[in-house]
Order: sequence, then C-alpha cells, then structure tokens
Amino acid sequence: MKAYTFFTDSHEDILKKHFIPSFPFSDGIELNIKHFPQECPSGEFQKDGWEETMRRKVEYVIQSIDENIERNDLFIHTDCDIIFLQPIQESMIKELGSFDVACLSDGAMLCAGFFIARATAQIRSLFLNILNQLKDGGPNDQILMNRLLPSSGVKAKSLSHEYHNVYHSIRKEWNGEDFSLPQNIRVHHANFTRGVSAKMELLKLVKQKHINAHPKA
Repeated sequence: MKAYTFFTDSHEDILKKHFIPSFPFSDGIELNIKHFPQECPSGEFQKDGWEETMRRKVEYVIQSIDENIERNDLFIHTDCDIIFLQPIQESMIKELGSFDVACLSDGAMLCAGFFIARATAQIRSLFLNILNQLKDGGPNDQILMNRLLPSSGVKAKSLSHEYHNVYHSIRKEWNGEDFSLPQNIRVHHANFTRGVSAKMELLKLVKQKHINAHPKA
C-alpha cells in the first residue's frame, strides 16, 4: 500500500522531527512525499495563500488516485502534522471494510487530512468535483468533501478514536490545556490548534503522554 503526504517549508520541521521518525515503514507502507511552494507565508489555516495550497493538495490526491486506480488499490493520504504511535495498515484496512473511504473524525465532519480510500472512478470524480469548486472560489476542501459525499455514490465513514485529534478529548481548539489520550491510540493529527509552533508542541506532548502511558519494560 502507498501513503502520500506533502509539506511546505513552514512545515518541514514537523515533517522531519515528528512525521518521518514515527512513520510505520516496517508496516509495509510505501511513503511518497511531495514538496509544495510556500504560497501561504504563515502556514496557518485559512490565512493568505492557504487556499492555493489546498488546491495543490487536492490535485495531489487525484494524482494519488491515478497511480492506484488500475487495480482499485487502497491508498492513504495524510497531512504531515501527524505522529504515528502504532502500526496502522492492518487496522485501517479492517476499519475501511466494504466502504470506499474512511477518514479521521473531526467531530461533526470527516477530516480531509487523514484517510484511507479505494482508488476508484467514483472517488476520483468526487475529488475532481472538489477541485473544480475550489477553483471557482468554493469553501475549503474538507467542507466541500463533506458537502459532496452524500450525492457522490462514495461510501464514507469515520475511523475509530484510535485515530485521534485533540478535539476528541476537549471538544474545542487546543491552547495548551491538558487532555487524555485513548489507551490504544495509533495516530494523532495536530489540527484543532493554530500555528506551526503550537502544532510542534502538541505533537511533542502527545508523544510524551504515549511514552508515559506505555513505558518500555
């Protein structure tokens, strides 16, 4: 199975210090990494240039589908502000089941930043529709994905809380508060906080919490 991620210069430290060192290479997943230009100077959610980066991201998802569509292979697409704490391949395949896509949950929405999907014509059509609406000035890719899914013919579901973000624990944006982690956490996505430095602190905290909860014998 292939996994795809991307980064801009603002997120290079996150990629190199958290994402890559924790990535489950031994799980048999081939990691593909793409560098995007820094069109959003701050690297922050919905700041100037952020929409341009999201369009590049959706184009990359479509490219990922095209690389796997001949055999309807499964693939993973992931933002780089993520830390891996256990193997994921077998778990994600099991959770996907007969669905076409399974995404990390953002509460009331499915998250476009971490998902496993089947490379099919239907899911390609979904993301092409997302891209076209982004180019027409539509809202962000995640809002569009959730809006378009019901009429797309794509069967979608959320991953379990083994695939975690801080909203699952505190039901709001993180500003340094303490929080608990699921006992069997596999992945943490550092969304629901603002700015690259906050993401770095959140990922470091999650790693330390996981180490404290699972000390090596």
